[in-house]
Amino acid sequence: MGVLRWRLAGAGSRWLLAFLAVVTVLSGVLIPTRPTSSTPVLTALAVRINRPQPAADAPPAPPAAKAPAHPTPAATAPNPSPARPAPAPPATFGYQIQPGDTLWSLAQQFHTTVSALMQINHLTGSLIVAGEQLQIPIALNPAPTLPSRGLPVAANPQRILLLAHLVQAEAGNQPFLGRVAVAAVALNRLKHPGFPKTLRGVIFQPGQFDSVSNGSFYQMPDPRSLAAAEMALAGWDPTGGALYFYNPSLTDDPWIRTRPVVVQIGDQRFCR
Repeated sequence: MGVLRWRLAGAGSRWLLAFLAVVTVLSGVLIPTRPTSSTPVLTALAVRINRPQPAADAPPAPPAAKAPAHPTPAATAPNPSPARPAPAPPATFGYQIQPGDTLWSLAQQFHTTVSALMQINHLTGSLIVAGEQLQIPIALNPAPTLPSRGLPVAANPQRILLLAHLVQAEAGNQPFLGRVAVAAVALNRLKHPGFPKTLRGVIFQPGQFDSVSNGSFYQMPDPRSLAAAEMALAGWDPTGGALYFYNPSLTDDPWIRTRPVVVQIGDQRFCR
């Protein structure tokens, strides 16, 4: 009887130990603990149990894509065609309307048309008032227009007035294009070796302009002569580089008649 109790007690102890081992394993799986020297085997077992295992039928992971040795450049949008610049408006200059002026008379004087004057000035009728400003288009004919051969000179009020005195005296009865041409001749002489290098020197060079000799140079220039001087100083040369001019009905100088004529504007011939 005593032996039977001992065997039952021994068997119960073995079952108790087995139960405790199972609980220890499960506690390591469900509640990981810091490994100690006394539980290396249980910790390793828990790690193996926690590590995810790939499914048997899962496809292998694709290899990582390699960057191409020579990457293809990104496509770029074609450059848009550059926009064409808007056409430049016609060159004009300001003119103060004088008593008696009409659009028709101004068109004749400045070698333009009534319709051009109305369009540039946004006029709806032909009535103009003395004292008001009018924009006058620069005519490009009948002579070719080339930059003035004169030295660069600033169009300050003193130079404009000085040149306008010459224009008024020499071409006050000529069309506007002829007035600009006279001013251009004076400026063209500035770069010629046979003439002085200043505008005042050119105008007052002895024996060159009759208006200086007879005193008509000192009469007050009108707005057309002032505008002509200003346009010539800005570079407009209707003569194409002429150095001389004369009115064949007013001179019998044989030398001037030997000069090659470039163009005739109004009553005056312009030559080199």
